[in-house]
Amino acid sequence: MKLIQSIIIIIIFSSCSSIGKKDILYGKCEKRYFACNQFELKKDKTFEYYIFMDVGGGNVIKGEWEYINGDTLKLNTFEQPNISKTYYKGVKNPELENRIKIKIQDFETPLIGVHLVINNGKENGQTDYDGICYFRTNEINNISIYYVGYKEETIEIVDSTMNDIEIYLSDNDSEIVPKYFVDKKIVANKKQIIMRPNTPERKYSLKRSRFGKKHWK
Repeated sequence: MKLIQSIIIIIIFSSCSSIGKKDILYGKCEKRYFACNQFELKKDKTFEYYIFMDVGGGNVIKGEWEYINGDTLKLNTFEQPNISKTYYKGVKNPELENRIKIKIQDFETPLIGVHLVINNGKENGQTDYDGICYFRTNEINNISIYYVGYKEETIEIVDSTMNDIEIYLSDNDSEIVPKYFVDKKIVANKKQIIMRPNTPERKYSLKRSRFGKKHWK
């Protein structure tokens, strides 16, 4: 058993031995590509992630990385979101008789035209120019939020008697072209990186490449 454990430790160590000792480029963009991802892991504990989409062109996000354990690294971009996670505040407002008031906003302003579905689909509505939507009901259990450019979210309301609720949406960040990494975990070794190691159905990897194939400065 000890021999097997020693072999496993040696394999893990050897696969990670070059990480952090020199700059490594992962990902290769073929000629006349329409989409391309490349990732540069630098020995100074920073990274650059190049994302090219035919519509919108190229973008580079930059940040820092650190070891967690084994071959798992954690990434954080230098630019961080103002609101990293959607949250809400709620009160019981006696002036709202038999009504629920929901206001939706981001870091800066109220959001117009947000589609809301409450209580598992029982009622739906849309926010007005002030980011507000009213519902004729006395109780609220959950709110599903649908808005262009944002991921769909459902919020569970702890106190169903709250009738005046403000929801602050996390900063808009497309999964196709991300702006931020907040404690994002990846798997990296000298041969490849795996960008979504914990979601097998959406997992993708980038194989190690030569710096002569790098597509940004």
